[in-house]
Amino acid sequence: MLRAWVLASSIITMRIVQNVACRAVSGQGYTAMRQCAQIDSDGVLPKSVIERFWPECNAYFTGSHLDQQVLVRANYYGLPIEINVAISIVSGASAFVALFLHALGVEVYVSSFGFLSHTVSQLRATWEERRIRKKLTFGHSSN
Repeated sequence: MLRAWVLASSIITMRIVQNVACRAVSGQGYTAMRQCAQIDSDGVLPKSVIERFWPECNAYFTGSHLDQQVLVRANYYGLPIEINVAISIVSGASAFVALFLHALGVEVYVSSFGFLSHTVSQLRATWEERRIRKKLTFGHSSN
């Protein structure tokens, strides 16, 4: 149960790693393909800005090539679509790093407190033995 909760909470660590990694890849020359329709569907950038940054999207806006794709650079400090690209580029790696750190951490925690489980089981056995003795003693004296 502990392992499940620790691994489920790795999403928090993923977001922290993702935030740091997004800033690291910004300005490093990483790019990703995005459809002009996706850039336009955000509703944040007007058509003139999209055409200025990505002239190839003119084919999308004229209707001659609705599936037009362009390279968008990863920039955490740039346009909204550039932030999207930066986040999507690092999301897989940040999820892997977070899961690895949480899996490693929970195993170290569980193994370092493994001696306690043996001690607890001994205490339970002792308590159970005492409880049985009390029942036997109580049952014997009542006859």
